[in-house]
Parts: sequence; structure tokens; C-alpha cells
Amino acid sequence: VLVLLLSWTPDSRMELIKWIPGWLAAWADSGGQVQTMRTGLPLALAGFLFALSWGVSGTRLWPLWGAVSALVLVVVAEGGQHFLPSRTADWRDVWWGAAGALAGVVIAAVVSGIGRGLAKMARGRGERKE
Repeated sequence: VLVLLLSWTPDSRMELIKWIPGWLAAWADSGGQVQTMRTGLPLALAGFLFALSWGVSGTRLWPLWGAVSALVLVVVAEGGQHFLPSRTADWRDVWWGAAGALAGVVIAAVVSGIGRGLAKMARGRGERKE
């Protein structure tokens, strides 16, 4: 929902969104390459959350489904801008969004792997005490 909200606001300036911290809005609105790079930040969070939610559900190949879910989200979000008169869809935003989404999925996989390793170590310690 956050990605769609940010993508489909009539004005792309983050300074107009009151709940975004001032320092983050200033960076996001600084222009140049940042205008497209900033798309990757909320998509990294989305990729992370999608991947973890697929993982928790017990789905096989959960990192793949997390990535696919986040990539669909970025295409829908950017495609929706095509229909807003004050916004324009940009393939560079799709690429940065995809990069952010994949980074989020990788981070989720690493966190999940660390969690499984710690759980395995804890089970091993519990078995030795018996």
C-alpha cells in the first residue's frame, strides 16, 4: 500500500507528505539521479516483507515468489502513473524499484538463513543437556 500511495500521489515531491521525515524528504527531492534511485527504498522494504511472508507461509521457492511479488508491485505502481496527468511513468524507476526489491529479498534470505542457523544451534544445545 505504501508503494502505491507514494507512486500515485498527484505530486512526486516528498516534502508534501507530512509523515516522511524532513531529512528523508530533502534527500528524495534533491533531484538528479536521486529522483529515480529513491524508488528502490520502499521496494526494498516490500521485497523484504513479501519474501518473509512467503517464507512464513511455508511456500517452496519463497525467495523467488517474494521477488516476483515485489516486481509485479513495481510494475503496477509505475504503470499507474501513466494514467495520472501530473505524473509520468519511467522505466528507470522500474529498474531502480526492481533493484531495491531484489535487495530486500536477498536481505530476507540472509536473515532467514541466520535465523535457521541459530535455531539449529539452539536445538543442538537442548539435545546435549538431556
